[in-house]
Amino acid sequence: MYVSLSIMFCQVQEWQEKAAKLSDVDFANTIENLTTIAPSPKLSNIQSWKSDKLLTSASVYQEITTWNTYTQPKRTGVITKMDIMLQSQKVPVYIYIPTNYKSDRPTKLLIYYRGGWMSRKEYPENIAKEIVLENPTFSMLDKYNVIEVYPALKQDLAIYGMFGYAHLRKIVAATKKQLNIDDNKVYLAGFSDGGRTVLNIAYLAPTAYAAFFTINGTINNSNAYFPNFSNRKLVSFMAENDGIVDYRYMTSMAQKSQEWNADWILYMLKDKPHFYYPYASQILPVLFAHIKNSTRNPYPNTITYHKAYDYEEFTNIDWLGLKVNTKKTKEKWHYERATSIVLNKEKTDTFVYGENIAQVEAHYFNNTFTVKVSLVEEVDIYISPLMVNMTMPVVIQVNGKI
Repeated sequence: MYVSLSIMFCQVQEWQEKAAKLSDVDFANTIENLTTIAPSPKLSNIQSWKSDKLLTSASVYQEITTWNTYTQPKRTGVITKMDIMLQSQKVPVYIYIPTNYKSDRPTKLLIYYRGGWMSRKEYPENIAKEIVLENPTFSMLDKYNVIEVYPALKQDLAIYGMFGYAHLRKIVAATKKQLNIDDNKVYLAGFSDGGRTVLNIAYLAPTAYAAFFTINGTINNSNAYFPNFSNRKLVSFMAENDGIVDYRYMTSMAQKSQEWNADWILYMLKDKPHFYYPYASQILPVLFAHIKNSTRNPYPNTITYHKAYDYEEFTNIDWLGLKVNTKKTKEKWHYERATSIVLNKEKTDTFVYGENIAQVEAHYFNNTFTVKVSLVEEVDIYISPLMVNMTMPVVIQVNGKI
């Protein structure tokens, strides 16, 4: 994968002025024709570690956990453009580096997905301007010293089409190669179609993120894996008069997930329509306050994870991985219940949750991992030295067997 990154000096307000004054072409050229910064040359050291037979695992661990070698941009307060090679397609991504960014300090990262993109087949002419014009979070980035990634989006990158999962993963990885990102302070937010994207990631592949934020977003499947929402904070803003997304549906989904101890916070926006720009001032301070106070725990003591099929982009969550086998006999404790979800004022969807869904409950304490699995072929456990006492044996118990 080849990545290029272009930068120019300008703070948030100045970029907003440029977006208003310049033509689409001139604005895009302003970004394209400037200085390039590349990944740190010391990233090549990682390749040498693989072939160094004298390098111990403890030494590699120390190198990785203390890594802090990044190139300081010549200027900050800038919009940047990064090109991601995804299969045979070059996909543009726009990034804002806040004014106070320092390459020797881990910095928060917010990925924002705009709305109204799942039906468009090609990028619009003003695609470079969208980070400013279709992105109200842009105005808050300097204040909270947050790097923002804004993907250029069209329908073939739809997250529920699988192609989009790889797209997002590569975006985050490429950004981390060039900018000093705090691994425990990466956030995903989205509006409408973008909120739908966020919700899919939140219950299928949340490992890389500290928290998720949706604005008038929805979930494609009312039979989503409710327990999975318990693994990360999720904050949803819902417009009462939304003509596209019914707040009753999202409230019902959240309530079902909260039965599994999901940290899903709902904010009702009374009398508001779907398009939230006119009332963004009510949302943004709350959203960024949650960003300020939310940190990922990559080593949670307890994980509950359900899924119905295997896919390479969500094989594991945090330190737990699993391979599904729905042809196996279900365990006696396997969760399978009649469930009802309110779709709107007039309709309710009733189904049996848990049918043909692999289920895992895992916990660790005092060097012992206790795992319950049902409809699971294989379990992987990734153990960090921060999780156990490395001088003592590790005990793993699966379905009562050591």
